Amino acid sequence: MKQIPEKSIDLILTDPPYEFISKNPRGWWVYGEENMNNLNDIKSNFGMTFNPTEFLREAKRVCKKMNTYIWTNKNLLYEYIGFAKENNYAWDIIIWIKNNPVPAFNGKYLNDKEYCIYIREKWATFNTIKWGYENYFTRYKDSTWNREFDHPTVKPLHMIKRQLSISSNEWDLILDPFLWSWTTAVACKEMWRNFIGIEKKKKYVDIANKRLATTTISLF
Repeated sequence: MKQIPEKSIDLILTDPPYEFISKNPRGWWVYGEENMNNLNDIKSNFGMTFNPTEFLREAKRVCKKMNTYIWTNKNLLYEYIGFAKENNYAWDIIIWIKNNPVPAFNGKYLNDKEYCIYIREKWATFNTIKWGYENYFTRYKDSTWNREFDHPTVKPLHMIKRQLSISSNEWDLILDPFLWSWTTAVACKEMWRNFIGIEKKKKYVDIANKRLATTTISLF
């Protein structure tokens, strides 16, 4: 990401690491050891384990106007919101309500939602004329977990395409520095956006190449 020129990106849409989660009482791996290895790999990009503030500074540098969707969990919202307020950026929280969440244990509420923090600088693209108004809550099936793309945090394609439609235009350059299952890249290809994706794990790159090879460009 540090090799990307300043003020060259129209929109960042990404799903950075949240935190390390091990086996739950039923023995299911939610993220597991591989996610911890991914966190360690990030040191080569940032010189440290993943730090939301450091990442946002880079996002601010590469964006023409700060225009960023970041999928996260509740524990990191404070840091993202603090950065937005410090820079006088507008911000909103979008909530994805899942239909089939991982069961909850030990007296906790069901983990049936994920959060997306949207940080936007004045005059950054927001297609309100096209879409009218937007809801902060969205429901899409969470049906691809660890099955079709062998990754635990796959986001629904239609949901990512909706965010692209609202906050970018055709031929814009979109950045996803944590590409994982390449959903952002597929959405960009289908919607006539240019994209830069960063992914270090060969397994996910191989999966991505298969996804992109079978992705068709919409004519309408």
